Amino acid sequence: MKKGILVAQIASMALLSCVLCAESQPICEKASLQDTSTEETVRDGHASEQPFLDEIHGEWVLLLHYPTRTKMTDITISPSKKVQSKNTDVCADMSISLTEDGSLVMANPQIRIDVVLDSRGHHLKGMATVQGVRGPIPCSAFKIIPEGKQE
Repeated sequence: MKKGILVAQIASMALLSCVLCAESQPICEKASLQDTSTEETVRDGHASEQPFLDEIHGEWVLLLHYPTRTKMTDITISPSKKVQSKNTDVCADMSISLTEDGSLVMANPQIRIDVVLDSRGHHLKGMATVQGVRGPIPCSAFKIIPEGKQE
């Protein structure tokens, strides 16, 4: 009796695993198709830099999160692809470029900041490489939205 129950349990587990494997393959194939279309959408969506630059220009608060302290400065991103810093101790003026994957690079000879924009367009996050510092530094920036223009 016990052997019959054990054989039935093993058979049902084997059948269940076969069913799950059969069902999971189309899901994986669908996921890979979705990933491909997403990559194409990203490439097509960033064919023109101007809409992206229109979205990010304005006043921002930039934070560089060092291991023992956080440095902060106000920056202004202009539509002409320039970043002006109000505190040159944190970072001097930088130029902007967009990478193929859609991330934003702000750089000058002393610092390179690679960030991505969140979906709402109010937060940048990524890593900074600073001259004289051994490893990359986490960084973030928050857009200063004028009081009358809040969502």
